[in-house]
Formats: sequence, structure tokens, C-alpha cells
Amino acid sequence: MSGYTLQQGEKELLLLLCDYSGFIRQAADQYDPSLVANYAYAVAKAFHKFYHEFSVLRAESDLAREVRLHISSVTAQILQDAMQLLGMEMPERM
Repeated sequence: MSGYTLQQGEKELLLLLCDYSGFIRQAADQYDPSLVANYAYAVAKAFHKFYHEFSVLRAESDLAREVRLHISSVTAQILQDAMQLLGMEMPERM
């Protein structure tokens, strides 16, 4: 991401997304699907904040737009995966 400095809200969401495999591992070790559900809820809340705090499609630069689109894509994939693990279907678009 040369030339782009992440904003605090972007960093917070990315750090949460990076914790995904740890939460899944912990939920599996403890046989506790509520950990996955709580993580998914935390990600959804963090993304909601991110989406309202930062313009994605109308970002201040092309690079910022690309970064934010990628963050949005990764968030959607993680939420879809978490919901699938819980046996729930996600809508394709919200």
C-alpha cells in the first residue's frame, strides 16, 4: 500500500478481520459456535462504522478506493464464511 496511509477506522476493521482464523480455531477447540456468532456480529458492527465513516466509491483517491473496496470484499467473504459455519445463508447483496 505504498503511498496510502490507513486511517484509524480502517486499521481497526483490518485488525479484527486478521483475527478471524484465531476466533475459528478457538471456537473449534472449545466446541462453542457462539464465539463465531459473536465475532461475526463484531465484524458487522465494525464494518457499519467503517462504511459510514469512510467513502468507498467516492474516496479521495483511486488508491484509497481500491483499498476500501478490498477491505469491503474481505469483510463480505469473512462474514459469508462465518455464517456458513453457523449453518446460515447470507444474501448476495445488502
